[in-house]
Amino acid sequence: MKRLALISGLIIFAVAIVIFTGCEKNVSFTEPSANLAIEKGLKSEEINFVKWKPEFNAKLEEVKAFENLNKTALPGIDYKIIKREKGGVVGGEKTYGNMVEFPAYCFPEAKRMEIMLVLPNQENSGATVEFLPNQKFDKNVKVTLSYAELDFNGDPHQLKIYYFDEEDGVWYNVPIAEVNTDNQTIVFYTNHFTRFGWGW
Repeated sequence: MKRLALISGLIIFAVAIVIFTGCEKNVSFTEPSANLAIEKGLKSEEINFVKWKPEFNAKLEEVKAFENLNKTALPGIDYKIIKREKGGVVGGEKTYGNMVEFPAYCFPEAKRMEIMLVLPNQENSGATVEFLPNQKFDKNVKVTLSYAELDFNGDPHQLKIYYFDEEDGVWYNVPIAEVNTDNQTIVFYTNHFTRFGWGW
C-alpha cells in the first residue's frame, strides 16, 4: 500500500513538472516575438506616443530647458559632475521623479558632466526626457522615468519606452525592468544616452 502511494505521488509529481515546464516553455516561446520590436526601428508615425497633461506641459514650456541648461534651479533641469570611481545620481525631485543612477566605473574618464532635461511635448514624439551628452557607457545605467504627469489613463504595464537613434532616424523599444504602480515609475537599464519617450 505504501509502495502504491509512493508511485502515485511520483506520477503526480512528474505530471506537475511536465505541466510546469510546458507552461514555462509557452511563456518563453512568446518572448522572442515580443522582443522583435526591440530590434526593429520604428518611425515616429508608427508609434502611439503619449503626451504630458496640458497643465504640466504648459509648465515645461515656460522653463525653455535648452535655453536654460545652466539654470539647474529651474524645474525639469538637473546636471551633476559624476566621478568615475563613485558613480552617482542625476535627477529626482527636481526632474519630477525622472532620474538616472550611474554605477562606479561606467565610463573611462575621471569625471563627466551629466545633464537631464524633462522636455515639453514634442511634435513627433510627445512627452520626452533627454539625457546629455549623447554617449555610451561601459556598464548599464539605471533609468527611472515617472509616468505621473502623462496624459494617460490606461494600464501602466501597457506603456512602452522608446529611445531615438539619431543616426538611423528611428525609435527603438526599450526592455522594461520594472513598473512600480505605487511610485508611478518605470525602470529600465541602458548603456547609452539619447532622447526617451513614452508610447503604447
